[in-house]
Amino acid sequence: MRRSWEEQEFEKACIGYQTAMELLGLVSQEIYSRSSAMLIANSIIIALISWTFSSDSDLPLFLNMLLLIVGLILCFLWFLFNNHGVYWQDLFREKAIELENRYFATTFKLISLVVTESPQASHKKNSEIPKLVRWFPYHRTSLIVIFIFSLVYIVILLYQLVCNGP
Repeated sequence: MRRSWEEQEFEKACIGYQTAMELLGLVSQEIYSRSSAMLIANSIIIALISWTFSSDSDLPLFLNMLLLIVGLILCFLWFLFNNHGVYWQDLFREKAIELENRYFATTFKLISLVVTESPQASHKKNSEIPKLVRWFPYHRTSLIVIFIFSLVYIVILLYQLVCNGP
């Protein structure tokens, strides 16, 4: 028994949707794993630098500077990893939404409901998404954390330069 063209298209859409959702989940997991690793690495570097300030150890200045530079480089890499992951996450989400709207609009809306519930600022008052979730989505919040770590490194670096001279 041959399936109709519509049945074949629907089957392809189901496979495409499932693939897009799996890739979306995979990329999300990658983003969080990378962010956790970068958060831990930067925390360790800050702890080491803080330990050198609080203890009587005379860690050579160049080693302290090296830690600061490594920390700033990690922050930059974290920023790149984050933007890379969010780009792919958004792309897979868009593809899933296209398939939902084209093939599944009458049966369900999963991703498109979450993303399009309050697409414009004027609709945000009526949104069911909590304000803190709307105001601080993952990408924005992670950029704030990266900025804070970078700022801490820059302040410590400037302090080192001023106190120890060039």
